[in-house]
Amino acid sequence: MIAFGGILALAACAPPPDPPVGPDQEGAAASGSPPLLCRSGVGSDAEALALLGEINRLRRNPSEYAPLVKAGFKDMQDGIFLKDGYLIETKEGQAAVDEAIAFLNTAPSAPPLELSTCLSRSAQDHANDQGQTGDTGHIGEDGSNPGSRAARHVTGTPYCGENISYGSRSARDIVIQLLVDDGVPDRGHRKGLFRKDFKSIGIGYGPHPRYRHMSVQLMCLNDVRRG
Repeated sequence: MIAFGGILALAACAPPPDPPVGPDQEGAAASGSPPLLCRSGVGSDAEALALLGEINRLRRNPSEYAPLVKAGFKDMQDGIFLKDGYLIETKEGQAAVDEAIAFLNTAPSAPPLELSTCLSRSAQDHANDQGQTGDTGHIGEDGSNPGSRAARHVTGTPYCGENISYGSRSARDIVIQLLVDDGVPDRGHRKGLFRKDFKSIGIGYGPHPRYRHMSVQLMCLNDVRRG
């Protein structure tokens, strides 16, 4: 979150899968290549499990999430709504909320994601990094990107995309923020949440100097198994 005269804003980032995935590579990574093997992971805490549950609930039954999105913005006026004691300023206002609800009411389901302790370690690496630097985006202080961070903790070649939310704290608020994708013309975070060929996910959380809270969701086309 960033303070603007007592009013706050949310932010998020979402690149395409990294390394860049072409049609041949994507088919191999999604179905033809061996699963990745986990080399080093972290334990799954309550926050990560809660976010995994919300994401998979969304993927299984998108229309069920529509009233949750509507309720999250029920008090919005002139593009500003109250959340956890803070006034949050949006870029698109009610139009983005209504568009998200319409999308959810017709969106097809997607398979659930499996939480990987190795990918969670990779996601947590980035959360820890930006918690120190105050940076945003997908490039780490050491020049790492989502794919290279995943490769530190698995064997094989991971094909991954990454959503990062800044400002939201609870699992449901994170999902709603990424779903509405306010101010993002291509709705890239929403596309990541619904991408059917993503199979595995790692989740990292942490404080952020500018936005108070951040969450990293590293989603990969590969299955990830214990080494």
